[in-house]
This record gives sequence, structure tokens and C-alpha cells, in this order.
Amino acid sequence: MSDKKTRNCSIDVFRYLCAILVVAIHTSPFYDINENLGYIFNSVITRIAVPFFFAVAGYYYIGKLADGKKVFGQYVLRLVRLYGIWTAIYYLKDVFFLLLDMVSGESVSIGAFVREKVVGFLITGSADHFWYFPALIISVMLVTLIHKFGGIRLLIPLSIVVYIIGLFGTSYYSVGVQIPLLGDLYSWENFNVLRRILFMGFPFFVSGYFVRKLEPVISSAGASYGLLAAGLVMFVGEITLINIFELSTNIIITAGLYVLLCAVLLTLLRHPMPKLSGCAALMRVEANFTYYSHPLVLVGFDLIDKFVGVSVTGTLLFVLTAAITFLLGFIISKCNNKFIRSLVS
Repeated sequence: MSDKKTRNCSIDVFRYLCAILVVAIHTSPFYDINENLGYIFNSVITRIAVPFFFAVAGYYYIGKLADGKKVFGQYVLRLVRLYGIWTAIYYLKDVFFLLLDMVSGESVSIGAFVREKVVGFLITGSADHFWYFPALIISVMLVTLIHKFGGIRLLIPLSIVVYIIGLFGTSYYSVGVQIPLLGDLYSWENFNVLRRILFMGFPFFVSGYFVRKLEPVISSAGASYGLLAAGLVMFVGEITLINIFELSTNIIITAGLYVLLCAVLLTLLRHPMPKLSGCAALMRVEANFTYYSHPLVLVGFDLIDKFVGVSVTGTLLFVLTAAITFLLGFIISKCNNKFIRSLVS
């Protein structure tokens, strides 16, 4: 097992891979090559990406809470600072396009724009991919509150129950929509907002603590690899059956994903790979910068398409976006400027 006091290099490397998968979600690569390949990569493989971010955060944060450490204030302030910096960048972009609309004579409501941005920052995310921040901050608050009132032992069972409720609103929607009361919830127009925060953010965040509890139990390499294999089979098999029987509105969350996520994190914890510390330090920067900034790169390609008439396929867009964010992330990793470093830490 890894020493919880030292940095786990394999987790840092895997976080970057997950950031690349998020880029894939927003660029839809490989569909232009083969429809089945595109589906497998974009709708199956990518599903572990954001849940992994939540699980890693929960593994360390809730573990510190359980050890009696007071980490809430510092942790939330860091999240809000980071979220605030990137929100300012994305809102400046949005104001720029709002001004362009006004100059072109389009009807624009300043009040509606401001309300949208306030709600976005507090609840839905200040950019499409930034739903992660409100969901994580709210999850931290919920977990900390439950812990403060002595309910930390209830966290894991509570989060699993919540996750199962979420499953019937997504992967098993055709069944869930027929359940009294829950069916109304799943049909609610804002269910996706609730799903991201309560049925994804919270249970995936707590899953990290679940993994921490599983570490002493699944202590052998054979057991962890067995769980990993079982999770992979369950994940793929479940998605296959869901598609065959047309049960879902989407397969964003599945029972197999939860098992696979826990198994992957357990496996990475067993193999911290300390010799990769230099590479891992770079990957920490690359993972954060790629996740935070890649939609800005995509806006650049949209503008090139609009004003120059040059468009690229989804696969090429994915490769170019990954390459550009990696290059900029590498430059940031070598920079000693305090503000620039604050973009990724």
C-alpha cells in the first residue's frame, strides 16, 4: 500500500489521462473514422474521467476529516479561489461575445445575462465543464456537515443509496420514470443539475473514502487485480445490456462504473511509482490546465472556422486541442510567475 503522507505519482498521471478524456467528451473524436469506435471511446471509456477527480478528492479530504484534521476552511477557500480565477476568464470571454452581439444589432438582455452568470457560478457551473466546482464544493460542505454531527459512518451507505436513486434517473430511466415520486423527479426539467451535484458529485466524492476503507481489506495484489477485472467486466456488460434493452436516457453513471472506479483507484494506490515524481509533477499541472482551459482552445477553432472557413474533423480537433493545452501547460510548469502558477494550483 502507498504511504498516505507521500504524493502518489500514478494518480497524478492518471488524472492527466482523465483530463484528456474530458477533452474527448467535448470534441467527439473517432466518429469520423468509425461509428462504433467513436461510441466506445466517447460514451464508454470517457465515463470514468470526472468521477475519478471526485473520488481522488474524497479519498484525501474525507480521510483527513476522519483523522480529526480541520481542513474545511483551507480546502474550500482554495477551490473557490481557483474557481473564481477561471470563472473570471470565461466570463470575460462571454462578455466579449455579448458585446459582439450588441454591436451586430442582436437583441440582448443584460439582466438575463447577469442572472445566468450568477446562477452559473453558484449552482450549474460558470462554464459547461465547470459544473464540477459547485458539485465538489457542495459535496465537501455536505460531508463536513454530516461529519460534524457524528454521522461519518453513514456516509458510505447514504452515498450508495443516493447513487442508486441516480441510476434510475439515467441508465435505468425507463424503469425509474415509472416509480411514484421518483418518476416526477426524473422528469423534472432541472434534474440534470441535481443529478450532477447530488447523484454524481456527492457519491463519487464519498467513493474515495470508501476506497480508503477498502484498502486494508483488499490488501493483496491478486485481490485488487481481481476487483479491477470484475469491475471492467461489469462495466462493459452492464452498458451492453442497457443498450440492448434500451433502458437509458444516457449511460453517464452505471453500477459498473462505481465498481470500476473504486478498483482503478485501489490499483493506483497500490502502485504509487515514486520514481516518476518528476513526470508526476508535470502531469499535475497538465491535468489541471487541460481540464480548465480546453474549451477556450475549442472557441479558437470555432472562430477560425467562422471567419476563415477552415474546419477540422473531430479526431483532428481532439489531437490538436490536447497538443495545444499540453504545450501551454508545459510552459506554465516552467514559469515562476505567481499569478500564472495560480491558474493550476
